Amino acid sequence: MNIHTIEQLTAEYAAAHRALAGFATELDDELQHIKRQRRERLNALISQAADAKLKLKAAIEQAPALFDKPRTRILHDIKVGFRKGKGRLKWQSAVGVINKIKQLFDDECGVLIKTEEKPNKDALEKLPTAELKRLGITIEGAGDQVVIRPVEGDIDKLVDALLVDELGEGE
Repeated sequence: MNIHTIEQLTAEYAAAHRALAGFATELDDELQHIKRQRRERLNALISQAADAKLKLKAAIEQAPALFDKPRTRILHDIKVGFRKGKGRLKWQSAVGVINKIKQLFDDECGVLIKTEEKPNKDALEKLPTAELKRLGITIEGAGDQVVIRPVEGDIDKLVDALLVDELGEGE
C-alpha cells in the first residue's frame, strides 16, 4: 500500500460522499418543505383538540354529580369523569428538608434521605494512567483510530447518520 493508492481511494470516497451529500440535501429540503406544508394543518388540529378538551373539562367540572358512581365513564372511546389526583411532593430547599429529617426522624435517615456515591469521571480523567490502574480503571479506545471525516458543512451529520445506518458503524 502506498500514499498514491490511499489518495485515489480518498478521491473515490470524496466523490461518493459528495453525491450522497447532494442527495441528502435534496431529501432534507423536501422534508422541510413537507413539514412547512403540514405545519399549518397540524397546528390547526392541535388548537381544535385543545379547545374541545377545555370545553369538555369545563362541562365535567360543572356537573360533578353525574360522576358520583361511577366516577368515570367511557364515551366515544374517551374516559371522562373524576379520579383522585396522585399529588407530588414539593419543597423550597432540599437542605432544609434533610436537616428537618435528621432532626425529627434520625432513625429513618437512611430510608428518607437518598445518598448516592459514584465515581467522578471528570476528576478521574485527570489522574495519571498508573493511578487509574491502581484503582482498577482501564482506558478504552485511547489508541490510534482511523479518521474519515469530511471537512464540510451541516448536512454531513445527516450523511454520517445515513452511513452509520447503512454500515452499522460510527466514528
